[in-house]
Amino acid sequence: MIWTVSLTPRQRFGFFLVMSLLFVFPLILADYSYIDDNWRLFEAGTGWLAEGRFMMELLYNGLSFTAAAPNIFPLPLLIATLCMALALNRLSLDYFDQPTVVDCLVVLPLLYTPFLLQALSYQYDGAGVLLGIVLVVYSITFRHRLLFLRVLLSAVLLALALGFYQLTINVFVGLCCIEVLRALLDRVALKDILQALARRLLQMLFAALLYFLCVFLFMSHERTSLLPLNAEGLATVASNFLEINRTVAQVLEGGAGWMTLVLLVLCAICLLKVIVHVAASDEGGVARMLRVCLIIGAAFVLFFSLSGAGLFFRDFNDGARTLLGATALLLGLFCLTHRLLREIHPALNCLLIVPVLYMLSFSYAYGRLLVVQKEFENSMTLEVVHDIDRHVALRNLKMIYVQPSDFDLWLPGGERSMALIPALKYVRNINDYLVLPESLQRFGIVSEWLQDPDEMARLAGLQGSGPLIDRRFYAIYSAGDRGYIVFKHVQPPQGQPD
Repeated sequence: MIWTVSLTPRQRFGFFLVMSLLFVFPLILADYSYIDDNWRLFEAGTGWLAEGRFMMELLYNGLSFTAAAPNIFPLPLLIATLCMALALNRLSLDYFDQPTVVDCLVVLPLLYTPFLLQALSYQYDGAGVLLGIVLVVYSITFRHRLLFLRVLLSAVLLALALGFYQLTINVFVGLCCIEVLRALLDRVALKDILQALARRLLQMLFAALLYFLCVFLFMSHERTSLLPLNAEGLATVASNFLEINRTVAQVLEGGAGWMTLVLLVLCAICLLKVIVHVAASDEGGVARMLRVCLIIGAAFVLFFSLSGAGLFFRDFNDGARTLLGATALLLGLFCLTHRLLREIHPALNCLLIVPVLYMLSFSYAYGRLLVVQKEFENSMTLEVVHDIDRHVALRNLKMIYVQPSDFDLWLPGGERSMALIPALKYVRNINDYLVLPESLQRFGIVSEWLQDPDEMARLAGLQGSGPLIDRRFYAIYSAGDRGYIVFKHVQPPQGQPD
């Protein structure tokens, strides 16, 4: 049976490679330049070192054989996907002695997570995020007979992962929590669990030290500015945590909502069974209390790692790409559910294919949404360029400012999908522009975002006298040698979702 037949090494790697490629294929097919990709594409720019992501600089310098970062998509993503398949294969061997196909489903959430799609949407940054997760997996699964080398080399791998994307630390913390929970489920000696936990804490400390020694001086202030560890700062962390949970709860509606609820209930039952078993065991009272505290603590930290380290920064971002810990959280839910269903009947673990298929379906729905977004942006850009070329007063302007919208812009062709699957809108996260300054620059038009207070005041004065160009989705104003593009709040036609 499928739940009892072990896979050969070649079959196992082939399974993970095919599943990984299936998940990222819609992003490759969409070929959409997502937000930051546009200025990097225009300038072949890097700028990652100031963000503390030195491995991104090395990745693109190495793959492009230049000192810059020309667009070579999808090569980096394909390489990262291959590495991800290897990492999933390694993790499956760490979790199971002889993995079956059903066992392999358990580790897929490390990639098959809807929130991860936003990070993977970046043609430049997506590959780096995946490679960071890969290094975290190898850091977790690295073994050596010498404790010093085991801790040190694992810390080096983790520091390199942080060099790709700092929030991979949330994945590491989440995997450590899963490691503790699995050890408690397997009734490992308490001494061994505490020693393993101490090694992980030491590994994380060394990794943080190595990372900051390498890049701290190069990082910008907003990347290093943390909230103070006082009552006010902790209150802000709690507020950010609640905000993230509310956002996630709002987008998990429909099929995603009930599947998540079922997984949470099954995991809660699994943990309660362990707690009851611990309470009835022959261990001393202190040991039993410590085991229960470890179960509750590991479950809470795993849940907290959803946003994790990002909660402590002043420059808090609640975008889906920051929820990297969701990969480990979903993996933990799969692990506990797999354990409970296996105890009832091994065949029940085949039910894990349902959430896996949902996440694969979500990836393709999201890929189609990006295609709609790309087509709409391209048409808007061409229309704006045509208007500018057609009017002499606009053609000779020295600068054209694009004003970001302070309201959600309507996306014809995509609203129905986002109404049916609310998580699509959250992951897409493109609500405040129809045309990017970088898109206009490709046509030789000097343009930038409207951010200067004086220019904002000048535009406010112009809006009272009417635009030079008035279209359905935007208006163009001009004064002297400057122009201004303002997006309109267009309501969907009657009968369509708003």
